[in-house]
Amino acid sequence: MGVGVTVHYSQNMYDQTGGQRQGPDVYGKPGAGQPLPDSRVAGTYALRVTRDIIDTGSVPPANPPITPATVVLSFSEPVFVREFLVGSLSILDTWEHAVIRAFGSADATGPVIKASSLWNASALTDGSSLAHGLWDATGPNFGAANKLSNLAVDPQLTLNPNGLATNAGSPADDGVYHLYGKGYQGANEYGRAILKWETSPVQSIAISGFSDGDSFNSTVYDSGRMSFYVGPVSFAPVPEPEAYAAICATVLGGFAVVRRLRQPKLPCAAPPIS
Repeated sequence: MGVGVTVHYSQNMYDQTGGQRQGPDVYGKPGAGQPLPDSRVAGTYALRVTRDIIDTGSVPPANPPITPATVVLSFSEPVFVREFLVGSLSILDTWEHAVIRAFGSADATGPVIKASSLWNASALTDGSSLAHGLWDATGPNFGAANKLSNLAVDPQLTLNPNGLATNAGSPADDGVYHLYGKGYQGANEYGRAILKWETSPVQSIAISGFSDGDSFNSTVYDSGRMSFYVGPVSFAPVPEPEAYAAICATVLGGFAVVRRLRQPKLPCAAPPIS
């Protein structure tokens, strides 16, 4: 559809040990040891964001302050976002947090744009009802572990019994969406949310993650392990065509590759992976 997507990321992401800076990983990449636990909803591949840690080993400066790790999706032109998934939020060492903001600029600056919809979709058991069409019917189904209580949603939002925010985009909504996992990863209790920007076009979306306590107010970030996934993202350029595109996180040579879909609900065919 002629819309490019560039992924920018902060330089403070670490995974495991050894003090090696890393960018976003890819869930589902062979040999990475990281299958996407939410693949029944999100599909085999997704962008995996990790966290900042204090133990940086030999990477200077030694033991810098912990700050949130951030990924920005920048579109080459304004788009309407049909679905934006953020998930795999849980309790591991501490609580895994994510904060999502959308902007009219390509560089994630300026006023935030309020979402037209936010849905705590933690109880969803597959993605067959979603627009992206990439869900994996063979992925793990955690049964009773799929529950709305797996996710804490920003208290500015009022959720109905199905987890849908009834006041998204209202004056009570500041456009900054803070989520964190309330379920235990060891029990497969993963929290996920689906956001949409369908009434106001956006050109960039920023997602910041950190490990912290059971609170929306604390900014004392800790060194606990943290990760979450981003995607799939379904969108349409402005003005809207009949079909929309979807970000399909297939993998070539170790890198996530964006493929554009010309028709809704058409799954990406995975190319050879090296």
